[in-house]
Amino acid sequence: MNSLRQCSPRAFGYGVIILHVLVCGSYWPIQKYLTGYISPAELNWLQMVVITGFMIPPCLLRRRVLYRAPAPWRLLLLFSLVSAVIYYSRNLGIQLTSASTGAIVTRSDLAFSIFLAYLVLGHVVTRWAWVGTGFIAVGALLAMQISLQDLRFNLLGLGALLVCSMGVAVNGVIFQKSFTRLSSEFVLGVMAACQTVIFTAILLPRGELAQVADLLANPPLAALGILSAGVIVGMLFTYYAALRRIPLANVRILALMIPALAMVGDHFVLHSPLSGSQVGGLIIVTLGAALVITKGEARSRWHPSAAAEIPS
Repeated sequence: MNSLRQCSPRAFGYGVIILHVLVCGSYWPIQKYLTGYISPAELNWLQMVVITGFMIPPCLLRRRVLYRAPAPWRLLLLFSLVSAVIYYSRNLGIQLTSASTGAIVTRSDLAFSIFLAYLVLGHVVTRWAWVGTGFIAVGALLAMQISLQDLRFNLLGLGALLVCSMGVAVNGVIFQKSFTRLSSEFVLGVMAACQTVIFTAILLPRGELAQVADLLANPPLAALGILSAGVIVGMLFTYYAALRRIPLANVRILALMIPALAMVGDHFVLHSPLSGSQVGGLIIVTLGAALVITKGEARSRWHPSAAAEIPS
């Protein structure tokens, strides 16, 4: 892996974003299972507490490096606040609409990411990337098997889902423009610590953390909760690694694969059946991803013949 990282940073970046998609696909079944015992907000609080604990040792070990490269604290706090908004707006939107509506509307983060990457980073999506995006989108819809009956429309809910999508795009641009020289454990540690404070301030006065204590009293469930936090660390480490090496638009295009691969995770973890159309959708998704990776990398807005540059 080290030789791949040194010889071809872009190839390594595409490798880790595919790994990110696979890890995300394995996370959703775990989340579904745990939210049968505690609320999504309580689960997020537990995960952020655990992640903060995970990140303290590596940050302390690298404190000299961090000291020599002062962090943009205002941007880190903004990044953390936007992360909390992403969580709340996504859950509010799904509550007011439906999970299927949320799965589709939150994919609009791709449009926001492409727009912001063009304005701020100077990245232009190529023709082949659009073709690959079409393949991935069609394949994902086939794999998810969403019908019109599954969709629910509520203006406030749709607005919340769009806010969530905008937040994903904003944080992607912030990271790629300003955080590529910061260690992933430092960014993740600050984000998790800030979210821990935010969620504690919201949940504790309402007495909504009691169920977390009950879950932690059950060793298997407690272990699964800690495991879910570890999976999130894997998701974000691979996501950050990809953002350091490949354009944001390409990262978000390939992230369209996540709902489709979540179906595969449901099949292996929750034993949900896979239909022929879902398998066909997964094949189409794979073809689209291959197009994006091999021919669809974003170009520079200012130098169209050159590949998009990643700030470093």
